[in-house]
Amino acid sequence: MRVDLWESKLAEYLKNVGPFEWGKNDCCLFAANAVEVITGTDPAKKYRGYKTQLGAAKKIKDIGVEGAWTKEFGEPINPKLLRRGDVVLFDNDGSLAVGVCIGSQFAAVGEMGVLLFPMNQALKGWRIV
Repeated sequence: MRVDLWESKLAEYLKNVGPFEWGKNDCCLFAANAVEVITGTDPAKKYRGYKTQLGAAKKIKDIGVEGAWTKEFGEPINPKLLRRGDVVLFDNDGSLAVGVCIGSQFAAVGEMGVLLFPMNQALKGWRIV
């Protein structure tokens, strides 16, 4: 369930996101941190603890990025049904990555911090209740 004032808390989180860093602020942890801000619960608790791309891959080796989010939030839905605060799956130069819907765009983490993309680039996503 979303916490009180989640929209302003999400906006503040997005304003203060730093650059991409494996194990701290990679795509999955960026989205998981946003979900924690929105709901008060960390969906990535059991996946944390890695520091490299290889370490991240080992954590989700049998299920992948999409499988990890599906395991936590159920089957993904059509991106046209996503709303602000929901998690978005997208193609990041041939690799699957996740971001957070913020309306007509979604936010994702890049080397310099938050990047914005149009929602029509979303492949699917998960509703964060």
